[in-house]
Amino acid sequence: WGDLLPAIEVVDGEPAAQVIAESGNFDLVVVGRHAERFLIGGVAEKVVRHAECPVLVVGNTEPS
Repeated sequence: WGDLLPAIEVVDGEPAAQVIAESGNFDLVVVGRHAERFLIGGVAEKVVRHAECPVLVVGNTEPS
């Protein structure tokens, strides 16, 4: 990976708004969703719709 290590940052505030505000600085945003839901949740949906970069939504494959 060389110098292509992921950056991880923890911030306070409304999650979707924080990610969307910074998304212009990212190459990719990865967000999770709840395994028991068929559709993506509210935060993931907002990020997918409004981010300025590609968004990957991942779910838990473990049974509940």
